[in-house]
Amino acid sequence: MTHDPHLDHLAGATLDNVTVHWRNGIALVSFLPSADMMEAYAIRAEGLRRLEIARGATTARVVKGAAHVTKHHLEVVMDNGEKLIIEADTITLVGNGG
Repeated sequence: MTHDPHLDHLAGATLDNVTVHWRNGIALVSFLPSADMMEAYAIRAEGLRRLEIARGATTARVVKGAAHVTKHHLEVVMDNGEKLIIEADTITLVGNGG
């Protein structure tokens, strides 16, 4: 996981889109920025082994301080109790404009 930007930048962002390129083993998870954010962010996972997210009836915003990553595992907790879990060879957080 890259450290700049870091996971704290996702606080308050709304989960928007999850795209999986199955054949290539790539997932892209994009977030809409909160009112306080300067830009939107996306998580890119390559060498994807696992992607898990439940979809409830309410909007899912990232809880501040509730995103954790190890070398090959990412877990992000949403304000509605849902969790985004990714296991992959590489996991990066990138800015994708505002």
